Amino acid sequence: MTGAFQRTEHLGGYGGHGKGIGTICDPAAFSGIVEVPPGVLGLFDGQVVVDLVMPGHEPLSWPFNEVKRQTFKDGLPWLVIRVGTPLATVA
Repeated sequence: MTGAFQRTEHLGGYGGHGKGIGTICDPAAFSGIVEVPPGVLGLFDGQVVVDLVMPGHEPLSWPFNEVKRQTFKDGLPWLVIRVGTPLATVA
């Protein structure tokens, strides 16, 4: 990163998660992993939201029910990954 980073920066929200065929995750290949309960992420359900956040600040709000949050503090800014489900819709 260049320049003076302050507070938080939203990197995106991602939905639509298909099942990997034959995909194997080796946790040793990563500095950390986010484990999510079954049924949260699917083809049409669930979102993963990614933010860079300085200590003492919160990521930007996101319209979903947060199920899991993991903050990776390996360096500055911190990487915050949130996983959630859609908000209930009113009929």
